Amino acid sequence: MPRGIAFALPIATRRGHVMIFIPSLFNLGDFIIAGSGRFVIVRIRFAQKISADIRQVEAELATTIAGLRAVPRQGPVSCELWLYSRYGTLRYFKVGDTGIEEIDSLGLSPAETPVLPLKTGCVETTAANAATVPASPPPPDPYEIFRRWHRKRNAVRKAAGIRDLLHPAILELMCRESNGTAAGKTGRRSPARAGSGNVAGGNGEGI
Repeated sequence: MPRGIAFALPIATRRGHVMIFIPSLFNLGDFIIAGSGRFVIVRIRFAQKISADIRQVEAELATTIAGLRAVPRQGPVSCELWLYSRYGTLRYFKVGDTGIEEIDSLGLSPAETPVLPLKTGCVETTAANAATVPASPPPPDPYEIFRRWHRKRNAVRKAAGIRDLLHPAILELMCRESNGTAAGKTGRRSPARAGSGNVAGGNGEGI
């Protein structure tokens, strides 16, 4: 299974039944989501810069967007462009007649995302009051450890002036860096150095 589809399937199956196309140069999409009375044709593409501006996305993927725009998109049929990064981050865009619009994983634009009213006792809080409720923190990024590793590796390469990614000196320098960082974060003294007196002598000091 292509890597992009593997990233997209857990999100796509939340919206309905997924039908994957047989890979072909003539396909305008990679799979269809059928659910809630709608058919969504999805084209997924790799993005070097997943956080690129929407205008840059339109310029770089103009051919792909034009192919999706050629699909009749009346009634329950729509087309979406999904972008993924090497770390599995996804962005979603709905293809319109004159441009694309960024949407969420459920296919809703910011204007269409429902705001549920909050209830405090018997008084219903309106959407205006709900906006003052602090948002919950985002879930932890499972790929952050890999991003930190890549940043550290690039910093070591730049400092040592090494261009070869497989150079043995990179691993050696990163091991030194990791050991130094771990020692700085731990900040603990060994039992032998914890007290100023001799432990074996029974000076009464606790560890």
